[in-house]
Amino acid sequence: MAAADVLETAGVGVRLAAHGCCGRPLISQGLLDEARAAAQVNADALFEAASRGDKILFLEPSCLSAVREDAPALLRGDAQRKARMVGDACMLFEDYVEQEWKPGGSHST
Repeated sequence: MAAADVLETAGVGVRLAAHGCCGRPLISQGLLDEARAAAQVNADALFEAASRGDKILFLEPSCLSAVREDAPALLRGDAQRKARMVGDACMLFEDYVEQEWKPGGSHST
């Protein structure tokens, strides 16, 4: 919630997206069927935001890695295409802030 507050204070519109666990704990335990199901849930839940061109921000690097890299590797067909599009829309909160507030960024002063 603090990250959303920072962005809103800076004038960036924020939408909190419904999602589930990234699946990284499941993968580390060898529960690939469950991880695949989690990847599918997240790809479906976040696809609309990615399709709109929204940035999907993460606060935890390992969760970002799971959504960006592991989910597309676990899925096939249309689900994999969705997961790749979602992954391409994802970035770390601090990378987003750095990109947006660097000189010449859309929020630079």
